[in-house]
Amino acid sequence: MVSLEKLEDLEYFNVSFNELTGEIPNGALLKNFTFDFFIGNGELCGASQFKVESCNTTRLSSNTRFLKYILPSIAGVLSLAIIVVYLIRRPCRNTLLPAQSTPPFTIKRISYYEVLNATNKFGEENMIDKGTFSGSVYKGTFSDVMIDAIKIFNLDLHGRVSSIFNSFK
Repeated sequence: MVSLEKLEDLEYFNVSFNELTGEIPNGALLKNFTFDFFIGNGELCGASQFKVESCNTTRLSSNTRFLKYILPSIAGVLSLAIIVVYLIRRPCRNTLLPAQSTPPFTIKRISYYEVLNATNKFGEENMIDKGTFSGSVYKGTFSDVMIDAIKIFNLDLHGRVSSIFNSFK
């Protein structure tokens, strides 16, 4: 990269309205140029002959100040607000469900004799499905006029106990 100060034969140099930033070099070559060549570059600094601000090494541009201080502050406050809203609105996991006065279903004890009568002694007319390994399913009508499906497991087949338990899953 060539420095402007090393361009000895430069006679005309106009960088007006290019939104340049930084320091205008203070070399012998640029001494012949006037402020007209640098108009419209508000972020330039340098010698007073160019009618720009003097360079201050501690001066921060407004963009730098925004990116360095204001933007992280805003992001921090927003993050904190989001966390607070989340903590307030999330459902509380430690609350216990209210005790139900009655269970959603009741388990009724039924004797083998009642099952035998409900399925008409496991008659073919009441068979819904016959499984290859685990047994058969029958339709049964009990005295309370409730129709249920009744599964009869075939426990005679060796090693099929696991398939019976899988039918409950």
